[in-house]
Amino acid sequence: MFLDTNSTSSLNFGNSADVSGGVSTPLYAKETFYYLSLEKLSVAGNEVSVNNPTSIKAGNGDGNIIIDSGTTLTFLPPDTFDGLVRIVKRAVKLTPVEDSRGTFGLCYDGLTVNDVPDIVLHFTGADVTLKPINTFLRPYSDNNLVCFAFMANGDLPILGNLAQQNFNVEYDLGEEKLTFKPTNCAKL
Repeated sequence: MFLDTNSTSSLNFGNSADVSGGVSTPLYAKETFYYLSLEKLSVAGNEVSVNNPTSIKAGNGDGNIIIDSGTTLTFLPPDTFDGLVRIVKRAVKLTPVEDSRGTFGLCYDGLTVNDVPDIVLHFTGADVTLKPINTFLRPYSDNNLVCFAFMANGDLPILGNLAQQNFNVEYDLGEEKLTFKPTNCAKL
């Protein structure tokens, strides 16, 4: 299933937030944003590097992608996005179709979760595996179109909230790290 708009979950703070067994990556704060360092992405063993010349000096290191719970889609530098689309198309054994509304660049008609490979985000020190719910969505209720939830953006790479679904995500500001733990959030 892609993006169940009727699902709910909880938000946990402090000691009730359990991320034991998760993977952690350095977290860099600058002004009102939190940055991570995304090194590459992979799909079915094929990799694409993150080519972002605008690395942000923040705190004790460099980040190149904002993590944002208020942005739905994930935005990548154009070269990285184009490379990712190429390897996703190779892995999905269906013919792409055009989004007649012109919003999304990679769509399929009748795509199911079984057709979609996992995408792995390789951060500094942490590999995070995204499932189909994190990478594709059904944007329109009046058809069966399923579209890639990533877009190109040369100005500001962002890891959006679809990519964070079904993860406990812990912002540990004291330790300057962010932890991802795969979780069935509907059961929380």
